[in-house]
Amino acid sequence: NSGDWFNVLDFTGQRSAFGTGLPTKAKNSHHWDLMRPLLRDATVRPTPDQVAATKANFCELLRLRRSTPLIGLTKGADVIEKVDFPGCGPQQTTGVIVMQTSNGPSAATVPRGEGCLCKHLARVVIVFSTRFEEIKVPVPAPKANCCGGKLPLRLHPIQAASEDAVTSEDAVTRSAYLDDASQLLVVPPQTAAVFVEPLQGEEDWSGE
Repeated sequence: NSGDWFNVLDFTGQRSAFGTGLPTKAKNSHHWDLMRPLLRDATVRPTPDQVAATKANFCELLRLRRSTPLIGLTKGADVIEKVDFPGCGPQQTTGVIVMQTSNGPSAATVPRGEGCLCKHLARVVIVFSTRFEEIKVPVPAPKANCCGGKLPLRLHPIQAASEDAVTSEDAVTRSAYLDDASQLLVVPPQTAAVFVEPLQGEEDWSGE
């Protein structure tokens, strides 16, 4: 509701509208005293380097999404049949969600489609963690009708080559990885880590 004054978009990434002013009075005035010192604090304003890093990370997620059909199922029947949430329930770790999508013939066509939805991957396992410490979750079992389930999970190639030090394998102590010995997925704090199992013969898939 505040127009371009607050919503200025600088495609060069050199200027940020953060701290331009207080939000509108109707719904926010009771928080103004809390907001004023924060909005005046120049150290809170995003720097050009931070803007560039955010843009790079966002574009990386778009590349990952585009290259991985199992993340973007387009039919409700496939979502119901192929997506599950291992570890959810009363014993679930607070702040952690594990989502698995298994490859297979499409459930959305009659007669059922032939072949698999993805030509590269048997399954995708995404671990969303909002926790402030590293977490470890068991590798979920592949679904019975999964096309594959024979090779170990690994970090998605795009994240493995990431410029983001949190998900990159270059950041040894903070990387997302599969611990082969314990069969646990290790995920750094506040991270969405995408693990994939390639189909046999697709072990060299680059992620693009």
